[in-house]
Amino acid sequence: MIEAKGRSRPGTTDLGDRKGLDGGYVQQGTKDYALSVADVMSRNGERERREKATWVQYAIENGGLRYFEVRQPWSVDPSTGKPTPGTTTVNEFDIDNPDQACPKCQCSTPSTTED
Repeated sequence: MIEAKGRSRPGTTDLGDRKGLDGGYVQQGTKDYALSVADVMSRNGERERREKATWVQYAIENGGLRYFEVRQPWSVDPSTGKPTPGTTTVNEFDIDNPDQACPKCQCSTPSTTED
């Protein structure tokens, strides 16, 4: 599962939240968030989307879901006014170990790869 993020506001994480299965709010990068997305997909999508939801639910239940955050920051070049891409980063959330979450954003990022 991949969360793709673009430009980030300074001082923010840009990780979203949504209502979880228990009615409380859950944050992107968590097992509860992934389950909530899969639940909605299983009820409100075409056949292919429902099948993907089943695979996500199965992977979570069996400890096989890998959940990534991909960020592609950008800025505007003041001399040209054109967007300039920054370094793409890929982080893997540790959905089975919420205690490893970073304190500000509650995401977990045990590994990073730069392209």
